[in-house]
Amino acid sequence: MKISILFLLFVCTGCHKYYVNVQKQHVGRSSLASTFVQSPDPLQQNPPKGERLVINWRLPQHAMGPSLTLKLNLILKDYTQLTKTFPIDKRFGYITYDLLDEEYRQSGGLLTYKAEIETEGAILETYEQVLWTELIDPPYIDYDGI
Repeated sequence: MKISILFLLFVCTGCHKYYVNVQKQHVGRSSLASTFVQSPDPLQQNPPKGERLVINWRLPQHAMGPSLTLKLNLILKDYTQLTKTFPIDKRFGYITYDLLDEEYRQSGGLLTYKAEIETEGAILETYEQVLWTELIDPPYIDYDGI
């Protein structure tokens, strides 16, 4: 009896009910379905190259509203910062963000990222990649004028 109560307590409190999660995937020839089924595909000649973020979420019913958004903050390897905003109209779901081809080559790829679900300025859920930090923008000093 004690074991079953302990097991129930563990199961009921062991997981986070509401969340936002981000997974990073590499995109290339191996991510094309035609690679595995060996079907003709014009993309095999020049496959996309880059990275994909898959952002999924699960929210409580009371959090739903017209101004619910997912804000994706990105820092690329060339230290440029991007902010993408997506509207959310479902309690759970997913969005993908692709950094492909020329944009990927110019930036070098994703360095770090943070996803926030917010409504009317209040942040409901946050996911930060392990390396996430705000970039410091030092003030410009004109050494020629000194």
